[in-house]
Amino acid sequence: MVHELNHEVLITLWGPSEPWIAEGFAAYTAEPDIDAQCRALIASGKARPLEDMVNSWWNASLFPATVIYPELGSFVKFLRETYGVARIREVWRGGAGRIARVYGKPLERLERDWRGALTAVRH
Repeated sequence: MVHELNHEVLITLWGPSEPWIAEGFAAYTAEPDIDAQCRALIASGKARPLEDMVNSWWNASLFPATVIYPELGSFVKFLRETYGVARIREVWRGGAGRIARVYGKPLERLERDWRGALTAVRH
């Protein structure tokens, strides 16, 4: 329910978006253990490169929910916690093609940073 409500609220506030960021934000807000789920996905070898999902033509039916939600949710969480919600909103409105401009680095670099932070030892 939280997941679907998130979709409705953000579309109302920010307008339409590409599906990958809408699903990522909804998964992040609905799942308190999204990073742990993503770590398990990576450990299982089933994680996908972000470039497979973070683009304008991505379709959620191409991958199982067990991949989509943990991976995109954890990535959006990283972006929000690292760079703030204002930049997320810019990408929400402008799409994946704006990532390098908004964050000052390409998706591949953001993915390395995110995966590094995700797998870093927690104290």
